[in-house]
Order: sequence, then structure tokens, then C-alpha cells
Amino acid sequence: MSNWLPLGDSGLVINNFANEFLLVRRQPATGPLADFSLPAWCGQFLEQQSPLASIVNIIATEVEVCVQLAEQTSTAELGQVIAELTSSLAAWRDEELAAASARIWRLPVCFSEYDWIAVEQASGLLRSEVIERLLQTRLQVAMFGFLPGFVYLTGLAPDLHIPRKATPDVRSPRGALALGGPYVGVYSLPSPAGWHVIGTIGVELLEIDRLPPIVLRPGDHVELQSISIAQLTELQSSKVNVEEFNS
Repeated sequence: MSNWLPLGDSGLVINNFANEFLLVRRQPATGPLADFSLPAWCGQFLEQQSPLASIVNIIATEVEVCVQLAEQTSTAELGQVIAELTSSLAAWRDEELAAASARIWRLPVCFSEYDWIAVEQASGLLRSEVIERLLQTRLQVAMFGFLPGFVYLTGLAPDLHIPRKATPDVRSPRGALALGGPYVGVYSLPSPAGWHVIGTIGVELLEIDRLPPIVLRPGDHVELQSISIAQLTELQSSKVNVEEFNS
């Protein structure tokens, strides 16, 4: 299979690369699953589908999925993998289109100092206007990546798409909320940051002693809630996790 071919009638396309891995890609054109979460589908596929020996690993991003195949995967085994993916998508489509009741998480955010000057210059909006827009926007978990517990949230209006920093900061604080391109990001761990930090969330998202270590899932919705510095300090000192805050 040397060209991109439709994966069923999902609106996605698939390509085979030397029987070593398959790429499933979202098409720019609209389809039945044009806006669904690829990482969420892959998570369900791994949980519910019968394990296939020819699938070694699946890596999902918002726009593309890489299915790593076992060495010497035969043509028959390859066909089985594609059939399983197609079948899973058909079932997922029915669930996804019917499941308008995705989970909603509230994240408490203290919008303190940090990178507001750059955000105001890039957006042409005042800090208060950006905050108001963010509080009124229902975001969605797109994927995880970059480092453990880093959450990519989509749903930003185009005028809030802030370009990444030309020179990343050496370190951002734990729980930093940041804007980068079309995403809102949460740094669950202290790390270098190429995005514009605009605040800090007051709850623990990443709990490495639990499985899974983060309860948010791709496809979940997120609403930001503004809190004061005093409230942030209280939440952090109590080590409240996101489930406890939302209960």
C-alpha cells in the first residue's frame, strides 16, 4: 500500500510503510469523525480490542496515529490489523456521536504575573479580555505529550493562538498554565517552557503513585475557574487533586 487510502468511511486515511508501521491520519476534509479524538479512540482500542501479536505499539497525537508492527508481519496479518482498526472506528463512531455527555472538569487557575505582556501584544487584547475569553471557553483534552502529565487542550479562538517563544524559559513552575499556538497547556511538572505562562492551576493533575497517573482523558472537556492567590496557596498546601476539587 504505497498511497494514502480511506480507512472505512471514517474520513481518516491510512498508509503502510514497508510493513513496519501504519500511519492513520486525519483528513483536512470533513468526515463522520472529522473532529473526534484520535488519542481517545486509541485508548479504547487498546483497552477493548483483542491483543494482536502483530501490533507492537500505538502512538497517538491529535492529527495522526502510528501503529508499530512486529517484524516480518505478513500480508494476511496486516489485513487483520487494518480490519480491526476499521471495525473499532465504526463502533467508536456510534459511541462518539451519541456521547455528547463527555466528562467535564473544572480547573482552578490563579491568573497571576508571568508572560502577559507578550500575550497582549500577540493577541491585541488586554489581559482582562484574554482571561474573560478563557473562562468562557469550554476546552477539550486533545492529547498528552512532551513530558509526563503535560495536557494539550484545544478549543481556543484563533485570535488567542499565541506563537511559541523564540527562546524557551529554563524552568516553569509545577502546574503552570500556558498558551502555545492553538493549545492551552498544563505543565504538571516543573520543566523548561517554550509557551507563554499565564497562571497556575491549584490542583494536582499528575499522581505518579496511581494507575492511571492522570484521570483526565482525551475527549474530556475542561472549564477554567479563576481563583485568588490565597485560594491557590490553600489548595496547593492541601494537595487537593482534580477529582477532589470536582467532587
